[in-house]
Amino acid sequence: MKTECNVARDLMPLRADGVASEESNRYIDTHIAECADCKTYYEGMMAALPARAEQARAREQAEFARAAEELRKKRSRRVWRNVLLGILIGVLVMVGGSVGWTELAVKYNAELPADQYGVSLSQLESGKVVVSIDYRESKRIMGTMIRGGLEGDLEHPDGVYSMRIWMETTILPQTMATSNRNGPTTVISDIDQYDVIRVGKHGDTILWQKGDPIDPASAEMEAYYAADDLRWDTFYQWQKQVNAGDIGAVPLAVEDTLDTMTENVERLRLTVPEWQ
Repeated sequence: MKTECNVARDLMPLRADGVASEESNRYIDTHIAECADCKTYYEGMMAALPARAEQARAREQAEFARAAEELRKKRSRRVWRNVLLGILIGVLVMVGGSVGWTELAVKYNAELPADQYGVSLSQLESGKVVVSIDYRESKRIMGTMIRGGLEGDLEHPDGVYSMRIWMETTILPQTMATSNRNGPTTVISDIDQYDVIRVGKHGDTILWQKGDPIDPASAEMEAYYAADDLRWDTFYQWQKQVNAGDIGAVPLAVEDTLDTMTENVERLRLTVPEWQ
């Protein structure tokens, strides 16, 4: 192939793209007017342009479609991520709110000042000591905490066996419709084992220490505990027979008897002066 043909064919793509100079266009026109082979080559190239352009458009459209699909997927993932993040945050908020509410308004996390309630001791004829709480007509929800154990200090390096009694309540005040009902919180069966009984979580106030006298229980308290002991003895005997499968030996009226006993115990409770 002659040099003129090579030059002309090199310029033809530039002319097809519309970027050839006027001088190049004149050179191509002059050359293909004289060279049949280059004319045929040029006409074939120009005839193929629409197909190549269509292919180029198809490729561009395919690339655009892929880019659009990828963008859609990214947006979809971002939307789901935001949705899941929102759900997670909502769950955390609810859990945190629930935990916070429980810690502040349900659990007994705050010690009630000792001047807002009273603690007293009464000794039954059996020697047992009843620990009673005077709520002082408070309607606040609270609970009695009792902890016993060996403790030591500089004055008692070998330790003393103590009982601590205190009241705890919720951090956020929660109240009831009616006042707390005064009454016993525990019965100490072996008072001789204790060296001291303190009021307060950290034992700030000494309620009793070994050697101190304890007020005897009233006749009404004695009657209450006698009735309560009889009720529990009856219940345990009945439960023992039931667990042994000796149903036939259990009187059918025993449940009614227990109900009657419970009513009597509650009636006697209201007569105990230490709890009024």
